[in-house]
Amino acid sequence: MKKLMCALIILSMLIIPAACQRTVPEGENTETQNITATPGWSPDNAIAPEEGAPEQDGETPEDEESPADEPALAPGPEQGQIPVEIPVITEAVPDKAVKSISIKTAPKNTVFYSGSPIDTTGLTVNVTFTDGTTKTIAGGFGYSPAVASGKGTQKITVSYGGKTDTFSIKVKDEKLKSISIKTKPDRLTYRVNEKIDTAGMTLNAEYEGGEIRTVSSGFTCSPDSFDSVGAHSVKVSYGGKTTSFQVTVKTLFITSIRVTSKPTRTSYYLNEPLDTKGMVLTVAYSDGTSKNITSGFKCTPSELTNKGLQKITVTYENKTASFNVNVKEDTVKGIEIKTGPKKVTYFEGEKLDTAGLSLTVDYENAPSKTITSGFACSPTLLNEPGVQTITVTYAGKKKVFNVRVKEDALEGIEITSGPAKRAYYVGDTLDTKGLSVRAVYISGRVETLTAADVTCSPSKFTAEGASVPVAVSYGGKTVHFGVKVNANPIKEIFVSQKPTKTYKIGDTVGKGDIEVCAKRENGKIEAITGFTLHNARLEKAGQNYIEITYGDYRTSLFVNAEDAVSEIYIERNPNKTDYKKGDKLDTTGLAVKAKYASGATATVTDGCSVSPRDLNGAGQQKVTVVYQGHTAYFYVTVTED
Repeated sequence: MKKLMCALIILSMLIIPAACQRTVPEGENTETQNITATPGWSPDNAIAPEEGAPEQDGETPEDEESPADEPALAPGPEQGQIPVEIPVITEAVPDKAVKSISIKTAPKNTVFYSGSPIDTTGLTVNVTFTDGTTKTIAGGFGYSPAVASGKGTQKITVSYGGKTDTFSIKVKDEKLKSISIKTKPDRLTYRVNEKIDTAGMTLNAEYEGGEIRTVSSGFTCSPDSFDSVGAHSVKVSYGGKTTSFQVTVKTLFITSIRVTSKPTRTSYYLNEPLDTKGMVLTVAYSDGTSKNITSGFKCTPSELTNKGLQKITVTYENKTASFNVNVKEDTVKGIEIKTGPKKVTYFEGEKLDTAGLSLTVDYENAPSKTITSGFACSPTLLNEPGVQTITVTYAGKKKVFNVRVKEDALEGIEITSGPAKRAYYVGDTLDTKGLSVRAVYISGRVETLTAADVTCSPSKFTAEGASVPVAVSYGGKTVHFGVKVNANPIKEIFVSQKPTKTYKIGDTVGKGDIEVCAKRENGKIEAITGFTLHNARLEKAGQNYIEITYGDYRTSLFVNAEDAVSEIYIERNPNKTDYKKGDKLDTTGLAVKAKYASGATATVTDGCSVSPRDLNGAGQQKVTVVYQGHTAYFYVTVTED
């Protein structure tokens, strides 16, 4: 019996350790001393005891849990150290309204160390839409918080389409002691500016409790590229700890490129865009290496507008290659409106919005396709209230749809920028340059107006004031802005136009003979009429001084006056004074003397008129001499034949 009991005890000692060591699925780390401890690592990854570690008694301390019940955890940062990198969470936008969401399956890992990024691997969410349909998603949702914190149970909120649900995780607090490179990246040689590739790199993460875990993700490398050749050190950060490894950067240049796989599609119809999906470009470098790329190159032309075999040029880093595509012409058989525009109600004056409008285009040979642009709609400006028919035209084919147009009304106006000039003088005209007004309609439409579109009053300032209001009116709505109007007194008066007529002594200069202007404070010049002339009668020959007054303002001018004849007399009669009837008057010897206003006298030699010239009456006859409006007489005797 004792031998049987001993055999059973020995057998149990052999079986139990083997049973406690988890069978590792294919693809996972098969080491029993270390495990892959990435952030969010699955709680199913049980840790086997390290070789040489002290064995535990049959009981587990109260403040610890059995390794069989508790998984290894992602490391968290020590207090005061650089926190672990927070993952970028991008929530997708649903294609229709969401009614509710619920957690279908929780993530594989629900136990984390404080400071570890949350890993949602395995999380699925049931989504119910407002149209009654449902689907299950395994990504595209948001979640918060992104990093485990504190200690104990923590709720994680999952969001999608504005709806939320939660699941719980358990947070442990264990401090990371150090990290070291376990396996270097597969690639350690790079070109200038090429991004670091960490594929194949793993870290040893050692914790204060002595546990070492293998980390294959969740770390960051700095810098992630190099702009110079030579040996460079790459700093690796994880959980607030750092280590490093070396890489070599070589000088390389591209020697050639070639298209090793053409795009999946090489046959097109006219005006279709080029599709490079499936194309592989092989880039050869100066060191004899090469790499395949599927993006980052440029293809021209990008739109196929020529019928027949068309050459496509591929450009990458100033190197070119080419391939051919075949372009066929097809005929549009008909069009149908697939989806109408989102906006079908307008206010008058609005422009048509075709967003959401799509057409199904049927071709003679090619399969039908849906287009959202390239068509024309008429009219595009909706000015007639009521139901309005819109004609859609594409490739000569037409379809129609209706929109409703409501009457629009002006709700108000506001000044968005006042005129540049805000100070004036009395008599100035308003300058509206720079004035901008916004008209707001009940539809929400906003129209920008200029000074030419509005009416401003007053347009001329007649009184001074510190803030004279100017009314701006449009469509029955009025707003105001203020301007300062200063008094505009006269600075001086001056004669702007002198007399142009010839004066004589005794003549009087009239107000109508001259023009007088006033110059005001703002420099403006204006003609005035209410002035007074002093000494306007010309009393002497030559320059006569005339004074002009206008209120308290004075100016003057000089006017030239010629000496005027005051009278004439016969100084000597003609030589012949006896005539026969019918003779002509002979003035030979006649001398006429002129006396002037100045007292001077002079013999008149010409300019006199004498009458009569024909002596037809018998007897003594009076002959009149006229000079400058003055007359004198002499007599002759006329006898019969």
